[in-house]
Amino acid sequence: MKETNLEELLRKSFTEPSERNNFYIELLKTKLILLESENDIKEEEGIRESEENESISFITFEEGIVPIFSSISKIHEDDDYKNHTSIIAILGKDLFKNLKGLTFILNPFSDYRKKLESDGIEEILNTFS
Repeated sequence: MKETNLEELLRKSFTEPSERNNFYIELLKTKLILLESENDIKEEEGIRESEENESISFITFEEGIVPIFSSISKIHEDDDYKNHTSIIAILGKDLFKNLKGLTFILNPFSDYRKKLESDGIEEILNTFS
């Protein structure tokens, strides 16, 4: 499957530090995918867009880390989540502004993943948005 622009920039940022700023800019303007918690699953399957002022219950990993994904194919890299049917897309900038203080991990099942801690996210928002 073809890489998204965000995935390409993430991969490049590991070996080319000059690409990190481009990665952060793209992170804020890309629709990221959250996995809704099982008890908050809506009837429709597939990606749905978040609605303004919507309250979302989402899956967290150990220590409250929130998994986020750049594409559905990145979710499917782990067999436990392959059949997860309720996912929501939200613009990176909006996600990080609305969920301040949390730690995220982008594409946690991939070779190229990125942990985003709250202090770093705040700096990204202040610098690139």
